[in-house]
Amino acid sequence: MKRLGLSVVLTLAIASGLGTLPAAADSLQHDVAVNVDDTGFNPPTVTIPAGGSVTWIEKGINIHTATSLGGAPQAFSTGGFGSYQSVSLTFKTPGVYPYSSATDCLNGNNMPRFTCGVYYVMVVPPGGDVSSLPAPAVPAPSPPPASQATPVPMAVPTNSVSITDAGISPASVTIAVGGGVTWTNNGNQVHTATSTGAVPLAFDSGGLGPGQSSQVTFPLPGTYTFTSAPDCLNRNAAAGFNCGPYSVIVTAQAATTK
Repeated sequence: MKRLGLSVVLTLAIASGLGTLPAAADSLQHDVAVNVDDTGFNPPTVTIPAGGSVTWIEKGINIHTATSLGGAPQAFSTGGFGSYQSVSLTFKTPGVYPYSSATDCLNGNNMPRFTCGVYYVMVVPPGGDVSSLPAPAVPAPSPPPASQATPVPMAVPTNSVSITDAGISPASVTIAVGGGVTWTNNGNQVHTATSTGAVPLAFDSGGLGPGQSSQVTFPLPGTYTFTSAPDCLNRNAAAGFNCGPYSVIVTAQAATTK
């Protein structure tokens, strides 16, 4: 089994009340595994103590991710992983982390057979139990009013960025707040657009196979550095791939490329 070697520490703070799920932190398994195949994640919910880890193990054929949803204390993503690969994340601070697979269920994807429900990582505080955590919930999207049933085109531009087996082009794009970037894989290998360093909001396109695209919208100004995780992060070093640096600059000004 090939391991991608990812260990991401999420330093988050959250507290409230959760119903009756497994016991106190000192009775929980410190490190757990979740199997991922082309139908979903199993088990759908895992509970670990603060400082514990979750390892997602690919048992299917298609590329999947474990990517946080809007109710998570902080965004996280494993990036795309394929057959018999595995990715581990370490969670240091208590909280409830809803997630799904970006390549199957997010960014307009709807992969047949994959159960696009909400999956959870529950992180219990030291000396506490799950009753100290908030009830897991992700708000369902509300249907738009009848007067807004027809989408209104965005006034801000969306830039296109190409990923090949040699690198990412253009190396830097500048967009207005609320604008987006669409990454398209024009190569033959799996690539991602994954944020690096201190960015206003973490993002991950999920694993993109040849010809696949993913769009990310940027609601906050700032400089977002990124690269491709399967090529450049988690101890990966793909031969011939230029790891950057690459950036998305979000300002209130008109978008440009360079």
